[in-house]
Amino acid sequence: MSDRRFWAMSGGGADRGTGSDLRGRWTRSITAGLVVLGVVMAVGTGIASGRAAHEDELAEFERATARVTDAFEAQVERLDMVLNAVHGLHSGQVVTSATYRSFVGQLTGGSTLSERYPGVEAVGFAHERDGVIAFQMVEPSGVSLSFADVRRHPELTEGLWQSAEAGSTTLIELSPGLPGRFALAAPLHDAPSAEGEGGSRLGWSLVFVDEQALLHASLRGSNLVATISDDDGTNAATVADPSAATDRASTGLERTVRSELVDHEWNVTFRPIAGSTTLWQRYHHLGIGLGVLAIVWLAAWVFHVQSSGRHRAEVEVRRATGTIRAREQQFRALAGASPIGIFLTDPAGAVRFTNLRLSEILEVELEDLAGEQLWERLGVDPETSVTLLRDLAEGQASVVRFEPPGLQPRRVIALRAAVVLGEDGEVGGYTGTAEDITEQVDTHAALEEREARNRAMADRFAHQARHDALTGVPNRLHLLEQLEDVADRPVGTVALLLLDLDGFKLVNDTLGHAAGDELLVQISQRLAACAREGDVFARLGGDEFALLLRTGEQPRAALALADRLLAAIQRPITVAGETVTVDASIGVAVTTAQTRSADELLQQGDLAMYAAKAAGRGRVELFVPEMGTATHQRHTIERELRSAVENDGLTVAYQPIVELATGQVVAVEALARWTHPALGPIAPSEFIPVAEQTGLIDALGTLVRRRAIADAAEWWDDHGVSLAVNVSGRELAQPEFMSRLRADAQAGGLPPKALIVELTESQLATSNTAVDDLAVLQAGGARVAIDDFGAGYSSLSRLRDLPVDILKIDRTFVAGIGEPGGTSFVRAIARLGSTLGCQLIAEGIEEAAQAEGVAKAGCTLGQGYHFHRPMPASEIDAILRRSTVGAGMA
Repeated sequence: MSDRRFWAMSGGGADRGTGSDLRGRWTRSITAGLVVLGVVMAVGTGIASGRAAHEDELAEFERATARVTDAFEAQVERLDMVLNAVHGLHSGQVVTSATYRSFVGQLTGGSTLSERYPGVEAVGFAHERDGVIAFQMVEPSGVSLSFADVRRHPELTEGLWQSAEAGSTTLIELSPGLPGRFALAAPLHDAPSAEGEGGSRLGWSLVFVDEQALLHASLRGSNLVATISDDDGTNAATVADPSAATDRASTGLERTVRSELVDHEWNVTFRPIAGSTTLWQRYHHLGIGLGVLAIVWLAAWVFHVQSSGRHRAEVEVRRATGTIRAREQQFRALAGASPIGIFLTDPAGAVRFTNLRLSEILEVELEDLAGEQLWERLGVDPETSVTLLRDLAEGQASVVRFEPPGLQPRRVIALRAAVVLGEDGEVGGYTGTAEDITEQVDTHAALEEREARNRAMADRFAHQARHDALTGVPNRLHLLEQLEDVADRPVGTVALLLLDLDGFKLVNDTLGHAAGDELLVQISQRLAACAREGDVFARLGGDEFALLLRTGEQPRAALALADRLLAAIQRPITVAGETVTVDASIGVAVTTAQTRSADELLQQGDLAMYAAKAAGRGRVELFVPEMGTATHQRHTIERELRSAVENDGLTVAYQPIVELATGQVVAVEALARWTHPALGPIAPSEFIPVAEQTGLIDALGTLVRRRAIADAAEWWDDHGVSLAVNVSGRELAQPEFMSRLRADAQAGGLPPKALIVELTESQLATSNTAVDDLAVLQAGGARVAIDDFGAGYSSLSRLRDLPVDILKIDRTFVAGIGEPGGTSFVRAIARLGSTLGCQLIAEGIEEAAQAEGVAKAGCTLGQGYHFHRPMPASEIDAILRRSTVGAGMA
């Protein structure tokens, strides 16, 4: 500011005065009054400024606590998201340790759990066996779990049981051994049983959390201290902002908020850290008061000098001018050292004053800014700058954000501006500050991007929890959710189709599991294409699928759709370079007035599907109430048969095979028999299919063969009588079965040449591996017989290549003896057997005429009630002692 302008502003042309006593007294009085007024104004200004500073500090504290509270609540919500992700992983599938580690790697995105989810120390899965809870999987695997050791912390065990009893997520405090730590536990159950009983508990999904670390991450950058405690004030712990100094006493401000997770509440008390503000922020009200006092004192002094005479006034004015210049220099020095840009423009926006920081922000020399249009430097076009200046003049804008073009790297500048009014009340210019907020903007954008990724990840987890990982179609959980309102639907408007593939296991066993997966994908695509709009198609697991129909006239529409599904499945499919054909059994259940829940509808669909399988597979069956009774009987047989097998409750009967010409016994066939203590004798036609379907046939067959081998060893040694044993298709598919059979025979003392292995045509025709094993068994001396020959579907070329020694003619052909053309079939089979070099045994001979007829047709051996019924080993001993027996079957 020039000297001339300074004198123009300060009234340098005032009258020097005469210096009389009266004027002197008035001058001193006015000067004293001005000083007193200055003191009053300074005190008032300081008090007002201090109050404003306190209000600013209180407002900043409220903003900081709000940000931290939001961050803490977001962290708490993410704990529930992590638990749901872990829980969803274990629902409806078997999880291995490798799968679990891969899942946690995807969950954390390559970082650690504590980095990705502050406060989360580990995630795990616990299961219960024989009343004892143990950890099955915990990630990260190297984390110390002493705080979650079930033996050291019984409160964890008690919390898991409480969670299981409540059937919902539970928060378990690990105090007093580990204050400040807790676990979130959610029980996991498998699917309900076919009887409608609740699913058994598989275990618990767990998330272990350090609540202090949870709060510690939320406090970063806040300059706050927080104390977290339970609702009753116990287990209190204090956590501070890690980026702030914590060795200073906090101010008197304080705020307490409540946070809740799974019905557990915390009190979180926030206090600001003293010393986080600058000296200017703390004492600026004192400086403002002193400044006002100095200005008023200077005015009084100038007035006194001007009234004391020209010479003295000139001297004092020059002294005051020097003081103002010094203060101007101080202001310029202060502006130059300011960390933010400062500017002053004329009404048109031309720069009149700026500091060095603004020139650095705009990347231009300080002297080059003088006289330039500030708005153009900030990248504002002329038309927009006119609008901006008008808004500033009208008080409608105070803070504006700009991105000046041409700056490398890009800069974002926040401009705070205010109008400077002239003496006439018009706009005299604009003053304000400019701050580089690029880092803040980028940080905010990064946070928004991260939140978007988190939301996308949560959506992905939710999708994965409700969709099958292999086929991508909805899973059992999704279907159950859609079935929740089934009881509220009108009768006959909802139908459920349950579908189970027939022949899928054969594809898995012969072509491998990869081919089986490929088959499931193609089948699911075909089925989904058959579904109508509004239908819900889902894979329930394994080779079982479901289709929920909620529109249309049921059950007619459901049965028609089931036929289309069956036709789609039966079309040939190419997998692993091979063309395969599979079938399916479909059960249909339609809501009735008695349908009370989704579980009941599922159970009815299961019963109908099992009825379709029992009826011959490749069928569609509609549920009727009678199916429930049949299924109950089947489950009773399954339960009691399992107990009989485990407790040696089965017996073995033997039916002799005789020479037709002499009636001599040459072999016996071992047959399983079961007499239940309460139900009485149960026919093999009832319990053998159940054993096949449930897998009990392995244990049952092994039990029967070992007992028969022990009995038959003596018959072979004394009489040369061979032993025939039946082998199921399930057993034949096991790679180690043949070696186990040879080991059992050797352990029982029965030589291979005394053993006859009986199989059906279909079993031999569908298992290349079994054919090779049988050839090895045959080479060791044992013989192979095709049971029920003629009732299967073997081709002649296939039969020629099979390792077969004996053909047992099916009883249906024997029963036709005496009818027109009945003997012709037996004679044709006899000629075929002779051509193949096989012995022939006619089964089911019940009359003398049948025995005579098959003998004339070319058969040499027979078996049936006409000769002997199945009998216990003691009766076989008696028959053999009374008979003259030859060297057995040649």
